Amino acid sequence: MYKKWIALGFIGILLIGGGFVVKGMQYDTPALKDSFTRNFIIQEEQAPEGFHVFESKIGTYKMLFPSDFQLDNEPDAYGRQGDFFELWNGYVDLEGKDSLGLKGTYQEVEDGQVETRLEILKTDRDKEQDFEIYEHDNLIIFFGKSVEKYDALKNKMIQGSTGEAANVYYGFVADKMSNQILELDYSIVCPDGCSINESEEIKFMKTLMESVEFNANLREES
Repeated sequence: MYKKWIALGFIGILLIGGGFVVKGMQYDTPALKDSFTRNFIIQEEQAPEGFHVFESKIGTYKMLFPSDFQLDNEPDAYGRQGDFFELWNGYVDLEGKDSLGLKGTYQEVEDGQVETRLEILKTDRDKEQDFEIYEHDNLIIFFGKSVEKYDALKNKMIQGSTGEAANVYYGFVADKMSNQILELDYSIVCPDGCSINESEEIKFMKTLMESVEFNANLREES
């Protein structure tokens, strides 16, 4: 009997130890290692490889969030107001080789503003920028891309040649059944000589946009 209890105790220790191992393994991505970012991640929900399920802190939407990104917790990088506005900024630390940035802005707008925003996007974006508008499930999506370069003499970003791979990707996601919108900006800044796989970056951006799920309860209230 004594040996039996020893054996059971040993198994218990293994199970407890295994629990700690599993818990530790959960924090093996930059998004989960960062405590601020981890607060936005729903770890219980499954996501495709390379992503986590992200939920707005004001409870207005969920989306896929790249697991190698983390959120900037500086006061000017994250903000929210009531349950109708939220802003966050994400980034990847690549040790100075290049820089990846991702920005999300959620708003609940007034009636008719979704159509107005789309019209502005179609006419106000640079003429050399490529864009498309399409529907996905309950979403209306505007996707645009452009090439930008830093002009040291003018000390500002300028439009580059359309023959080059785009390094700025812009998304506008609107719910067809409410006045909820989410704007996403994804930018790649890299030194001369680096290469950008544009098809992969477009796939990445569209994966994010098409994964957005707005809060259905807000549809009923609007």
